[in-house]
Amino acid sequence: MALEARSPEILPSVGAVPAHVAGRFRNAIGYQQSSSGQFFVFEGRETDTSFAVKIDLDTVEMLKETEPETYWQSKHYQGYPAVLVRYDSPDPERVRRVIEQAREQAAAKKPVRPRKKK
Repeated sequence: MALEARSPEILPSVGAVPAHVAGRFRNAIGYQQSSSGQFFVFEGRETDTSFAVKIDLDTVEMLKETEPETYWQSKHYQGYPAVLVRYDSPDPERVRRVIEQAREQAAAKKPVRPRKKK
């Protein structure tokens, strides 16, 4: 079963960014934001095959080593705490757990400060 990661309903327990906020991005669906205001699921650069999850570098490396058919990084993401996740993952439950872990990490960060108006 393929993971339909583009739908914000995929993780109703963590919620999706409201449409008026996500609308600032190219693809209004598929963005997840933690209670701290940190984004942890986003469109990424390989939109035809994958989405990106912001998560710590140790987890990125572990995921790439243990399930390279799902988790990978393009040159753009190397050294950055984010991993690309293929939409057609053979293990959608693991993907959900990774996203939940990313949400927990993002929620633990300091809240995002509002941008100053120009």
